[in-house]
This record gives sequence, C-alpha cells and structure tokens, in this order.
Amino acid sequence: MPAALPLTDHISQSSTKKRTNRVIRCQFGDGYEQARVDGINNRIDTWELMFEALNSTERATLTAFLDGIGGWDYFTWTPIGESSSKKFKVTDGFTETPLSGSLYTITFTAKQFF
Repeated sequence: MPAALPLTDHISQSSTKKRTNRVIRCQFGDGYEQARVDGINNRIDTWELMFEALNSTERATLTAFLDGIGGWDYFTWTPIGESSSKKFKVTDGFTETPLSGSLYTITFTAKQFF
C-alpha cells in the first residue's frame, strides 16, 4: 500500500501546479506539422509543494517521509481543489529553509505518474 502524503493541512496556498500534455509531433521539410496525443495518460500534473511554518516535530515527520520514499517510491495525495487521489513521485529531493525560532519551510516538486 503506498504511503499517503502527511501534514496536508500544512500545504501553503503558495504551492503551484503545472499541467503538461504529452504530444507526438512530426514536422516536415515544407513547414507542415502533424501532432497527436501521446497515450491515454497524456496530461501530467507537477506540483511545487510548500509546507510553511512547520515546528520541529512536523519537520521531522515530513523529512522522514520524504527520505523514506526518496526518488524511487511514490505517494498518494488528493491535490488541492480535486476530489480524487493521484500518485506522485518526488523529483530532485527537497529544500528545507529555517525560519525565525524553531520553524521551518520545506519545499519539493511532486510529479504525477501512472
């Protein structure tokens, strides 16, 4: 059973989603181009997730989760504004920024996969 993303109530409203569409293109010498969708799962969402103002316990929970799945395993999460859970992988690790006192911000990129 895949792990669910913890601390989803701490996801910042500054998090952003980028949707890309996989397309196969063929361009001819006279400038004419043909394009078509690439497979049935051709829309891929990539989220830049930001968890702000995490205390030491929340920070430890999230970093242990991210270290546990690394770049090889995946997690499930219901993205902001959506009604169904999707599968995501973390790309390029995560960034941790200390704030004032013992608060932290953690950011990472989560890319949908099928």
